Amino acid sequence: MKFKNNWLNKKLNTIRYCLKPHRLNTNQKKEDLEEAAPIILPAEVKSYIKKFKIALVKDTDSKPYYTKFRRFLKNNDLDFEYYNIFDSTWQKKANQFDIIIWRPMSYYWEIQSAREKIYFLNHFLNKITMPSFPEIMLYENKAMQYYLLENKGYPLIETFISDDYDECLKYIESCDYPLVSKTKLSSGSTDITLLKSKNRAKKLINIVFKTGRSTYWPFLKQKNYVILQDYLKNYGYDLRIIVVDSQHIFGYYRYPQKGDFRASGSGIIIKQVLPIKAVKIAYQLFKDLDFNIIAVDLLKAKKDNNYYISELSFFVDVITCIQAKKKDIAGRYIFNKKEDHLEFKEGKFWLQELILNKFFIDLYKKNQGEQDE
Repeated sequence: MKFKNNWLNKKLNTIRYCLKPHRLNTNQKKEDLEEAAPIILPAEVKSYIKKFKIALVKDTDSKPYYTKFRRFLKNNDLDFEYYNIFDSTWQKKANQFDIIIWRPMSYYWEIQSAREKIYFLNHFLNKITMPSFPEIMLYENKAMQYYLLENKGYPLIETFISDDYDECLKYIESCDYPLVSKTKLSSGSTDITLLKSKNRAKKLINIVFKTGRSTYWPFLKQKNYVILQDYLKNYGYDLRIIVVDSQHIFGYYRYPQKGDFRASGSGIIIKQVLPIKAVKIAYQLFKDLDFNIIAVDLLKAKKDNNYYISELSFFVDVITCIQAKKKDIAGRYIFNKKEDHLEFKEGKFWLQELILNKFFIDLYKKNQGEQDE
């Protein structure tokens, strides 16, 4: 349970991690998995992938990713072994495999470990990993996401990021209020606060650059940097668009709790028709990044009725095989870029299985391209 009081949330979180300091084992019921039809690779792709030795890392989400990955591998008759990437022998064990599939949790310590190990696996051991190093670097990294979006010219909410104390003080003298303060590593609206005045902003900056500001993680402080985002006047919801490929696009609307401005993590989700304008932004970004999956969070601005990106995500929480609906019918969207058309088709899908399906097909296509050359 999350409370509006940020201080209370942090205290409860400290207690939670003191009581449960290590990884927790969880399981997904088999009947939940079978709600969605299995996804089967094309025969030629399956034949090619069988040449590889596949490792599967168990994640510890209450609704874990690895159980869906496992079902996909079994349904496609692909041999795999579980791989403990957390113990001291991870590097030696990696030599047994060609492909390593891992959904890192959004815990600070696990993301940091994943960035180090995936880089090492890719660049020194020549292993193929899902996710790739660029994907894990952007995962739960709000500063790097903004650098990327700004560099590529995407419509995004104006954001000020600085590691310079004097520049921060100068910035808050002339900006409009309120401002939204964020930390680099946060999810579900944690560590997102509203600064309603210059005095509040100055107080935060002084804390951050002096003692450091406490965060959701009891052992981690926001130190020597700020992320200040304009408060965009919007229609009271944010829109999450999830893209796996042009044939599998999903999404839903998220609304904040009463008296709050943060929709992420509120638990108030409505699945209804997606606007093509927002889908086109998310799909183009997906194509530019060439990732296995991307989830784009957007706000619709009252000033011009256009959509602006607030942040990105990759390994979103998946508690159901229904990630989109139209008139209470579960399904997916298909985007035809040439005809600028969005079509809805009925069906239930586990995102994790779609991710692996795309991942293996892309490997096959890459091999075919290299052979053609």
